[in-house]
Amino acid sequence: QQLSLKEVALDLDSAQEAGKKQNVQKLVAKVLAQAKKLPVASKQADKEILLTLQGWASAWSAQQVDRYLSFYAPDFRPAKGMSRRRWEQQRRLRLRRPAWVKITLNDFQIQSAGKGLAWVRFLQRYQSDTYRDRTRKEIMLKSSPEGWRILFERSL
Repeated sequence: QQLSLKEVALDLDSAQEAGKKQNVQKLVAKVLAQAKKLPVASKQADKEILLTLQGWASAWSAQQVDRYLSFYAPDFRPAKGMSRRRWEQQRRLRLRRPAWVKITLNDFQIQSAGKGLAWVRFLQRYQSDTYRDRTRKEIMLKSSPEGWRILFERSL
């Protein structure tokens, strides 16, 4: 049984409204398990997705907050049940606080998740004047008239 994007959004809404973090985690696990069974995205889509993620990392590295936020879909769902508004406020502070930031992405794995959707896993290296980190990340992107946009993201 495949979940549509609308069903995922509705399930996330109902789980968040009920305040049941476990329901959100179960839903994410269900979507991820399903996505692993789907075919790999097309080569053209792969190129577009990689360009999108490079632009996202570039905006982050340049600390261009509005440009960085433009890579997120209007219906982006922050992890851990945080509201979009609260998440944006937090991101604005975190992007502006360091004197400099350098984001490096590599080791990409792209997988189709249905029409106009793709899961991407990659290694993210974050460096700033105050902090360094290296983490695996997983992002769901959706195709839109403006290009690929981030719908969901989490650190693994």
